[in-house]
Amino acid sequence: MPYVPQFSHTPLLYLHIHAIVNTNFTALSADTTIVNTNFIAYMQAGNVAFYCKTHPWDIVPHPTNCAQYYDCADVYMMKGDYFYECPYPQLFDPGTKECSTFTQVQCQSRFEPQEPCEYYQNECFKDDCVPCRFRFVSCIDKPDGLYAFPGEEFTNKYVRCYRNRTIEVKECETGLVFNPISRECGYFVTGSIEEVCNLYPNLVRPHPINCAQFIDCGEINPMTLEAVQECEYPKLFHPLTLTCRHFEEVQCGPRHEPRAPCEYLQNLCNGTDKDCVPCIDRLPSCIGFPDGANPSMDHMWSSTYLTCYKERTENVQTCVEGIFNPYTRNCSKDVIEEICSSSTYAVVAHPDNCAQFYNCEVENTKLGNYLMECPYPQLFDSNSLMCKDFQDVECGIKSQPLSQCDYHGHVCIGPHCKPCFDNQPSCKGLHDGPNTYPGLLFTPDFIICLQERTIEIGTCNDGVFDPTRRICTPRNDPELIEEYCTAHPDQIIHSPTNCAQYYKCATSGSSEVFLQECPYPKLFSTEDGLCKFFTDVECGARFEPQEPCEYR
Repeated sequence: MPYVPQFSHTPLLYLHIHAIVNTNFTALSADTTIVNTNFIAYMQAGNVAFYCKTHPWDIVPHPTNCAQYYDCADVYMMKGDYFYECPYPQLFDPGTKECSTFTQVQCQSRFEPQEPCEYYQNECFKDDCVPCRFRFVSCIDKPDGLYAFPGEEFTNKYVRCYRNRTIEVKECETGLVFNPISRECGYFVTGSIEEVCNLYPNLVRPHPINCAQFIDCGEINPMTLEAVQECEYPKLFHPLTLTCRHFEEVQCGPRHEPRAPCEYLQNLCNGTDKDCVPCIDRLPSCIGFPDGANPSMDHMWSSTYLTCYKERTENVQTCVEGIFNPYTRNCSKDVIEEICSSSTYAVVAHPDNCAQFYNCEVENTKLGNYLMECPYPQLFDSNSLMCKDFQDVECGIKSQPLSQCDYHGHVCIGPHCKPCFDNQPSCKGLHDGPNTYPGLLFTPDFIICLQERTIEIGTCNDGVFDPTRRICTPRNDPELIEEYCTAHPDQIIHSPTNCAQYYKCATSGSSEVFLQECPYPKLFSTEDGLCKFFTDVECGARFEPQEPCEYR
């Protein structure tokens, strides 16, 4: 579809065809270009309104601009009485008295605008309007073809030029980048940077994938030996100012936004220093932690703790005295050390967490000094000193972890870990029994809960899980189609009863609006999701309409 720029004022109306009353025209050439000589005289006198009063149905070209015209049947105050302009990049054809494709119009001596900013409609009419040259791209003097969007090289945006016109501005599919050398969409390859830098030696652009990195063709990174540079942690690269800024000032869009220190190349061991401590040991991640003091997941119940802000590691600190308590989130005296030094076989319930306990026989545990944890969803019984079913344990005032993500054994450690709740659904706040899988509304997946614990993850054998009735049901159930389409706006599903009908979720409204019908005598194929000739469709148990009056 041709690219039509968005205007900052009332959009132009497409030309209506009017009956031509005036016949006072003189042909100038063998082509369709016609000029109304009387109108030119009135134009030179500056009296368009008077001409149009005497020729109320006339449509005439602007005498000097090939994209503009006057419609005497319609007083439209754009620039002046009766003034109109064709939508870019169309031109006005005096022969047909319509806006036409620019390749079909002969402008003769009239000025032929080619770039968007040569059209009056794209000028600024408000104080807050962005100047045209910043909103639109010019293709003047560029051969036909595709080009990187100026100022946004190494992104997914590109421009299609044809005969000096900006035909359209498009974007590559998600995950792809427009290569300004090959002039096509593809996956970003670091090797292509050198070719682009040879073409643009002073180019500075955001990295197309990583929001903390940028491409500076005038500099070579000593770590990568390429033009890829990196902002100092935790800064990000601003695509407009082309500078490293505080991460709260930058919108990354589709680019990956690194948050952990070890997602920055500058913090990794380069392989030449044999004594380099691995990044994850030096600079633990704050991903998933609230602002303030937090434990280091690799050094639970130790003197080490982190200061976090918006999931960034601000500092790695050490308690002046004692150890860092991950529950009170402050430094406190290490009582368990005293207990285990006097009784090496002691098993002690954790004072705050009902799922944890201390085992003095095991000093170096995954969670820290002697600390151990029951498997989910068990709790630790302080009477029997054993992990038991949560229904059989009295926790008193101690906190009870409910979801798997409340158990430290399920927390992933590392900069590339996904948040726990992405993989471990929670039953917090849900009723006992089957419930919708969080974030997967109207899908086959569901969870079974008991006392806010996730007991089981299930999948419907057929259809989807109905969150209202909390049962599996066909996804094309007419009673649920409105809710189903809200959750899946891009889907098309067949009607369960009529072989010629289907539901198109992209159509907003009630179930009656969602319901569509194939044109007679076609039927809807459940295999292809398309209307096909009736001989190519198997209806099964669905009603198969055959005569025209059986179609809506």
